[in-house]
Amino acid sequence: FSREAARAARERWGGVAGSPAGADGAVTLTVTVTPNEHFLGEVLGWGGTCEVVGPPDVREAMRGRIEALRASYE
Repeated sequence: FSREAARAARERWGGVAGSPAGADGAVTLTVTVTPNEHFLGEVLGWGGTCEVVGPPDVREAMRGRIEALRASYE
C-alpha cells in the first residue's frame, strides 16, 4: 500500500497490515489467498494505491483482470 493508503490499510486489517512503513511510507500486507474475483476486486478497490507484488501467478491474474477491464471500457 502506498503511503497515502497505509493508514487506511492498517485500520482495515489492524496489525496484519504488515511491514513497518518504508522510507516512502508504504506498507506491505502479506496474505495467503487464491487469486479469485473477490480478491482481485479488493485490490482494484484501492485504485492505484495498492499493488500485488507477488507471487507471479497472482500478479499475472491481477494484470489479466486489469487488461479485461480496459478492453471492456474502450
